[in-house]
Amino acid sequence: AEALRLSLRTRTVRVTGLPQDPTLLAGVKDFVDALMPALNLTIRDGECVRNVTVLPGSREAAVELRTVIEAQRAKENLNGLKYGDGLLASHWPVDYAPLSDAETRLLMGTGVLGVEGDAPPGAA
Repeated sequence: AEALRLSLRTRTVRVTGLPQDPTLLAGVKDFVDALMPALNLTIRDGECVRNVTVLPGSREAAVELRTVIEAQRAKENLNGLKYGDGLLASHWPVDYAPLSDAETRLLMGTGVLGVEGDAPPGAA
């Protein structure tokens, strides 16, 4: 839980340009969760989206990814994609800051970084 809290600012992507359709807004998590592996942007099998918070009254959401690497890939690859009547744009949230070297060392082995040698607990 501490690793998730510490890495949250680097695992969250702000997605704007979401569709107006409430059903599609409710399906943002499933859309991104299916799109990421389809584009070969995930680091392992399973759900890559941990949480989505759609900002009330807006066409914007905070999308929390499973790993730092997957968040970077989402930010780089969601721009310009069409979803319903929306044209997606992805940005870092205002509180984004890269992990410090000390934070990276602390998180290694927790599975939240998504880099070589960062096997999640219990992984073979």
